[in-house]
Amino acid sequence: MKVHIPKSSLHKSIIEHVINLALSNELAYQARVYVYNHGNSIANCSLQITVPYDIYLSFYNWKWCRPCFDVRYILGFDVNFDNIAWCLIDLNGNPIDWDVIEFPHLVARGFKKKTLRGEVIKELHKLLNYIYVNYGCFIVSVEDPEKLGFLKIEWILRGIRLGSKYNYKVSMFKTKFAKWIIETCEKHCIKCIPVNPSGTTHSDKHDEVMKVFRMNRHEASAYIIAKRGLQQYKEKKTKTIKKWL
Repeated sequence: MKVHIPKSSLHKSIIEHVINLALSNELAYQARVYVYNHGNSIANCSLQITVPYDIYLSFYNWKWCRPCFDVRYILGFDVNFDNIAWCLIDLNGNPIDWDVIEFPHLVARGFKKKTLRGEVIKELHKLLNYIYVNYGCFIVSVEDPEKLGFLKIEWILRGIRLGSKYNYKVSMFKTKFAKWIIETCEKHCIKCIPVNPSGTTHSDKHDEVMKVFRMNRHEASAYIIAKRGLQQYKEKKTKTIKKWL
């Protein structure tokens, strides 16, 4: 089989590094040949190699790395079944900017789910670039994907219908949205803080945030998530200072 060398210098360097590690018995990787068309005397196929995620990031980060020594803002994300809400706050907890990324057509019945990830990550790239250019250094606070999965099971077992489309919304809700946010932040060298999502939608504090700042329910949830990330960031920063003292 004739294997074509990747045109991208990034992908070429990653594959060469993985093969060199395998030849020196430092790494074992999986490889397969995927045949997507064949005839009597010829077959069109591709060679696929599994690359560890940490190695991929070590080569990928040089393109997007933006050294950040002075964090000024916290960007909170609230994940829903047909949108992703975000809210940017300063270190005092004051909201600076907020909005909702809508994509109802991406979760509509009959839509190809394979293109969902690409469309969502593309919008996340645009948002992170917008925040960095207009405001400067920031870190991200997002709902913990594992705890979101437990909450989804609880919603199903509880069986309380909060609307005519409740069953459809619960079935279409994907914890992968939170994982995609974390992966995108890692590629941009942005620190990401997973927080507990419990109580970010239905609580007295949530209703108070909606009234005071005139946000919708998704934006208010993103604000609460950003505040929880800010609290964890300050606690960790205080522990680090005490350790050095």
